[in-house]
Amino acid sequence: MAVWALLLGACAPAAAGPNGTLRRYADAAMRADGAAVQALISEGTRQRTAQSGGLEVVADELKAEGESLQAALDGGMRPGIEVLVGLGEGRAVELRIEDGRWRIVSGLP
Repeated sequence: MAVWALLLGACAPAAAGPNGTLRRYADAAMRADGAAVQALISEGTRQRTAQSGGLEVVADELKAEGESLQAALDGGMRPGIEVLVGLGEGRAVELRIEDGRWRIVSGLP
């Protein structure tokens, strides 16, 4: 069974937590700082971004995303941790931490 941890903004040091990582990402995105954004995204995301023409191609969208994310964080958004457990045959179960406990979000029959 394959397990993938999906942390929002997953490439920052764990000590920063998701909130700090998202704030750094929002700041870098608003400044269209490609190097800083690259440092905060996963290897798979870097590869997909490169295949679609790189961050320069989506600079305006990146700035808008950063502004939206910053507004959400300033408004009290609380990022969480999610795990996707592959069950084979295209099926998966998604879990998320809520109130300090793992809860199943999707994938049940």
